[in-house]
Amino acid sequence: MKGADFAFGSPGNDGAAFAAAGLGFVVRYVPYIGDGGKGLKPIEIEDFHANGVAICVVWETTAGRAIDGYQAGHDDAVYARASMKSLGWPDDRP
Repeated sequence: MKGADFAFGSPGNDGAAFAAAGLGFVVRYVPYIGDGGKGLKPIEIEDFHANGVAICVVWETTAGRAIDGYQAGHDDAVYARASMKSLGWPDDRP
């Protein structure tokens, strides 16, 4: 299965074009305050799902964040879960 990973310069709500190009999934960033617009938006969720394109989400604020230790990872996980919940993301999805 082919997919696409993008942040800035997002093609936006064009799930039909992704599906027509044979892409079965997209990888998008969990939104956070100050993400500069790279975070997943509600309109994208609706559009991709309506066109049969699955969504995978990832969390990343800065390149070095992963080496900030356990507490940073815990705090990021809590924030990411709350952010995705605000978008209506199901609790049973990672």
